[in-house]
Amino acid sequence: MGEIEALLKNLNRELPPFPEVGVKILQNLLFKEERELFEFLNTEEELWNFIISVSNLPKFRKASPPIEDLRKAFLVLGDDLIKNLLLGYITFKIRKETFDSFSFPKFWARAILNLSLSHLLSSLLTPYPFHLHVASFLMDFGIVVLYLISPEGYLKVLSLKSMGKDTLSAEKEVFGFTHPEVSAEYLENFSLPRRLILDLYYHHYPLEDLPEEVPFYILEDLKILKLIDYGVGAYFGKDREENYENFKNLAKLWFNLDERENFKLIETLPAIGNLYFEIFKLEEFFLIPYSKWLEEKEREIKKITEELQKEAQKGAELLKSYEREIYKLWKEKENLLNQIKITEKKLKEVNPFHELTGLYNEGYFKKRLKEEILRAKRYKRILSVLLVNLEDLEELIKKFDFSVEDTFLKKLSQNLLKNLRRVDIIAHFKDPSFLGIILPETPSSGAVVVARKILKVIETVYLEVFKEKKSAFISILTYDSAHLDPKKEPSVEIILKLLNSGLNLLKNTKQSRFLVLRLDRELESR
Repeated sequence: MGEIEALLKNLNRELPPFPEVGVKILQNLLFKEERELFEFLNTEEELWNFIISVSNLPKFRKASPPIEDLRKAFLVLGDDLIKNLLLGYITFKIRKETFDSFSFPKFWARAILNLSLSHLLSSLLTPYPFHLHVASFLMDFGIVVLYLISPEGYLKVLSLKSMGKDTLSAEKEVFGFTHPEVSAEYLENFSLPRRLILDLYYHHYPLEDLPEEVPFYILEDLKILKLIDYGVGAYFGKDREENYENFKNLAKLWFNLDERENFKLIETLPAIGNLYFEIFKLEEFFLIPYSKWLEEKEREIKKITEELQKEAQKGAELLKSYEREIYKLWKEKENLLNQIKITEKKLKEVNPFHELTGLYNEGYFKKRLKEEILRAKRYKRILSVLLVNLEDLEELIKKFDFSVEDTFLKKLSQNLLKNLRRVDIIAHFKDPSFLGIILPETPSSGAVVVARKILKVIETVYLEVFKEKKSAFISILTYDSAHLDPKKEPSVEIILKLLNSGLNLLKNTKQSRFLVLRLDRELESR
């Protein structure tokens, strides 16, 4: 076993075992298809209970009945979130209380934030191999292995770091080798992909010094892992601002990401990471956005400056240095605030929920619609989609005011949720007059029943809030894979275009409040 075997023999200790369920998780995520992953979870009671418990958290369940079926949990949480949860579950299995300076919770908090940033990057960098999510999560796992084998040895490493040495140099001095070598050597025992093992081995290697025999695709992987390391370092590192600058510069140099995209990634990261911290009992590491941290740092600097001003004669030179720092931070804050205004709308795309109503937002609706179409096609299921246009909402808002609009939309959202199933997906679009609804496993006849219920709810809320008799127009499209050419998969854009065409037809004819459309453009009005 090389380095690890020599260390174990020297200390007369045994290799710390990797949890059996953890090995199964890694092998299923890396080698199995989605259907096989579902079957795997159905056979693992421990993981089944965990996924069900997460799907029943208030953020996901809200006021609906408890979820007890794994398929419903997949519908509610989505595939990406479930895969991240399975990886994160390993933190529960390799965590113990310590009474020294080594912190398992802090280590896993950073690993989970690595995973969170990896998934944010995967939406911008394509193609993005899935194994990079695992590599980002486990790339420093060798630290845990070294600590479990030799706690006293790794405490010496931490002591050397506190005196200014970098991690790798300190490990080399104490053990004669470093944690990336240990990560690769330890995880190689579980028949994981060779590419993943090489990523773990070289992830701290200077890219310009990589051996010639290292494949080119490993270099591309290492660029992403280094970018993740700097990005997470903007929250967990000692030199946070330096890490952010490195992240920003390398993202531009290697992947041509502009400053706005870089800022969005770093600013969004706490919202994603905090969700996982809550699930994995790591609330002590909740993060605030980078811009908020800069503001707090600025306030602290101002406070110190005020104290120094009281002793101006004793500390004139020190005061000048702080004043320069304040000016630098002020300019950076001014730049960040301008970027915040530009990126606020884009940040909503990362958060799946509409801020006012608590329903899903338009971006998440389109993402889930694509997933449900693929699921319906794969499993020969039926799916209905509704596009709802609230009648004369803009005119009523002008007549009243925006506070009444908020009241109306909140009340409408609450009442609609009560009339839909837990597996149904309802979203509020950017235009407040539009709602989108996905009804899994629902034929057109069932969708018509839902449409009638929705119209009744809308009319009731209009009357309660505005004291006027108003309704809505609802366009219904049913996707039945059994009646469609499997080679012609409709896109989300085509479906939304058809639904909008249906709404226009309804509003022009004004003969009905809803109609049913078919993908062959045959229209059936009810």
